[in-house]
Amino acid sequence: MNVPYIHQGEAEQPIVKPLHTDRPVEPDMLPALPKIGDRDDALTPIGRFNRLTAKHQKQLFQRFSQIRRDIQKLFNQYPKSIIEVVRPNESKKLGRKRSSQWWWEPMELPIILSKLEKQLDKNGIQSVLWPRLLQKNKQILSIQNTIINGNLRLVASVVSKEYGVSVVLSAHDLLQEGIIGMIKAIGKFDDSYGTQFSTYAIPWIRQTIKRAIENKADQIRIPVYMLEERRKLQKVKTKLQRKANKPITINEIVEKTNADPSQIYEILGSRITYVPLESSSSQDDHLFSYRDTLIDKTYLDPLRQLVLRERKDTVQMVVDSLRSQEKAVVRLRYGMDDGCEYSYAEIGRKLNLSRERVRKIANQALQRMQRGHKWNQLYQLV
Repeated sequence: MNVPYIHQGEAEQPIVKPLHTDRPVEPDMLPALPKIGDRDDALTPIGRFNRLTAKHQKQLFQRFSQIRRDIQKLFNQYPKSIIEVVRPNESKKLGRKRSSQWWWEPMELPIILSKLEKQLDKNGIQSVLWPRLLQKNKQILSIQNTIINGNLRLVASVVSKEYGVSVVLSAHDLLQEGIIGMIKAIGKFDDSYGTQFSTYAIPWIRQTIKRAIENKADQIRIPVYMLEERRKLQKVKTKLQRKANKPITINEIVEKTNADPSQIYEILGSRITYVPLESSSSQDDHLFSYRDTLIDKTYLDPLRQLVLRERKDTVQMVVDSLRSQEKAVVRLRYGMDDGCEYSYAEIGRKLNLSRERVRKIANQALQRMQRGHKWNQLYQLV
C-alpha cells in the first residue's frame, strides 16, 4: 500500500525566473584531440563561449546558493531513515571533511536523487516534494553549466601555461580534468567572503589536473599519498647530499626524519623500473623470456578442456545406446570406468563369459556404433 508523504513545510516561494544560461557543457563542445605539438588548436574552440561579467557571475552564485538552500530544506523534510540511506559516506582518509552545513555537493546531486527515487519506490512513498526537488535540481545544474562555460578560458589558461607537451595526458584530457576541478570549486565557493571565483578556483583546477597526471603517470598506479611522501623524502635526501657532498644511505634519512625504517624503505622503493614480459634473459646459456617464467605448466587451456569434455560426453552417449552386455564389454575394454583397459580374458572372468564370446560381443558393439547417426556423431570427433 502506498503511503502518501505530505509536505508540511513553509508556504510556496514566489517563482523567480532563472537568469539567462548558456548551453550546458557537452562532449562535442569541448576541444577535439590535439595534433602533435599543436596544443593551441585543441583549446581554440573554447573561444565560442562568452565570458561572464563580474556582476553576472555574482548574481549566478547568489542564485546558486539560494537554490542550494532550498534543496537542503526539501531534503530536511524527508524521513531521516531515508536520507541516511542516500547520504554519501564520509571518507575515512585524513584531511578536511565535509562542512556540517552541507552533507552533499552539487556535482553529486543527480546520483543522490537517483538513490532517493529508488528508496521512495521501495518504501512505497509518494512524495509531493519530489517534483519540486527535480525542478530545483534542473535549475542548479543549469546555473552550474553557465558558470562552467563562462570560465572555460580560465581552465584553458591553466592547462596551456602550466603543463607542457611531455605530460601523459592530452590537452583534451587535461581540460576535462580541469573542468572537474572547477565543478568542485563551484560547490565549495562562498561569494560572501568577497573573493573572486577565479582566485578560488585555480588551486582546485591545478590540484585535480595534478592528481590525474599522478594517477596515470606510471604503468602501475601508485597512491597519491605515497607520491607526496616520496617527494618529501627526496627533498630530505637531496638536502643531506648537498650538505655532506656524498651519497646518502636510507639509515641517514631515517635518523633525520625519525620515521619508521620499514615505511621509508616502502616509500622509496615504490619508484621501481618496469621490465616488459616480452624481454628476454639468459641463464645457464639458455635464453628465455620473462613471460615463459609465469606460465603454469600444469594449466590446461580452457578451449582444450571444453573440446575434451564434449568428446567424452559424445562417446558416453553413443556407448549408453548399446545393449547392456555390449555396453559393459566396451566400457571395460576401453577403460571408461577406471581408466584401465582389460583384455578379453580379464573381461570374460569378470562377466563369467568365455574369451571368444567377449570378443564377438565387442566386435558386434563396434559394428553397431558404426551404423547411422551414431557413426556420424563419432566421425565428427576425428
